[in-house]
Amino acid sequence: MTHTHLYSEQFNEDRGEMIQRALEAGVEKMLLPNIDRASIVGMMELEQIPWKMFPNDWFAPLFCWKYGYEEELAEMRQWLEKRKFLAVSIQD
Repeated sequence: MTHTHLYSEQFNEDRGEMIQRALEAGVEKMLLPNIDRASIVGMMELEQIPWKMFPNDWFAPLFCWKYGYEEELAEMRQWLEKRKFLAVSIQD
């Protein structure tokens, strides 16, 4: 198992190939910690690869400058109320 941000725009051109290489190298599961609320949609789209990708809700103060921490916490809470995540991380 590894963690990855493959949902990020920088991987748009070769995301499929990168996932394939990881699987061929023996990676069986990938944690997908989101960076901020703008990354949630892309993260959830990767979850559609069954039993391989696991969204991970998290709060990273480093990235909260875009929206403010109150808004980030509110968004995180809404997602936690909607569904379960494999993990919730808080980065300081």
